[in-house]
Amino acid sequence: EPKPEPKPPKDMGEMVEQGKKLVMEEMDKAIRNVIGSVSLSVGLAWEHAFHAATDTIIDNNTYMSSNKNLARTAVAVISFGIMFPAWWKHIVQKAKRSIETIQALIDEENKNKRGE
Repeated sequence: EPKPEPKPPKDMGEMVEQGKKLVMEEMDKAIRNVIGSVSLSVGLAWEHAFHAATDTIIDNNTYMSSNKNLARTAVAVISFGIMFPAWWKHIVQKAKRSIETIQALIDEENKNKRGE
């Protein structure tokens, strides 16, 4: 949905306020893009490190190295069993919050920062 055109400013002060608002909106978009990019990089780095660690463990274990596919499957199942409950408890539950709940938390945090 396109944004409505802003009203022309009545005076210089209003023009400055409109400019600040536009700059803040663009900065917010830029910061979100940077956060998304860094998050992707961190995720890929963790995946690479985990894969390298798994290969090292399997290759240096006589029993596991003789049956690498079974060992990789076992490591994947064990990892899933460890990580899934924590992911469900901490990530999914936060993602299920409503916009109103999230906004209330942000407002409360901002209120505490201001010392109100």
